[in-house]
Amino acid sequence: MTKHFAFMGELKQLPEKPDYDPKDKHKPDILKALVHAADVGNPSRPHEICKLWALKILNEFFQQVNLTTF
Repeated sequence: MTKHFAFMGELKQLPEKPDYDPKDKHKPDILKALVHAADVGNPSRPHEICKLWALKILNEFFQQVNLTTF
């Protein structure tokens, strides 16, 4: 959770930056925030749904590893 609060602090400050550009320069930060929100929210779902999504994420991770290493 330590990284969570640091990340949320950075995210809240993004729109205040004079060069804030959500469609280009800061798009990766916004996408990272969406993934982070999904990651934090999954355990609050019912156990069977949480387990299903966790397995899907693991499967995707290992598929990506296989694509990049072989």
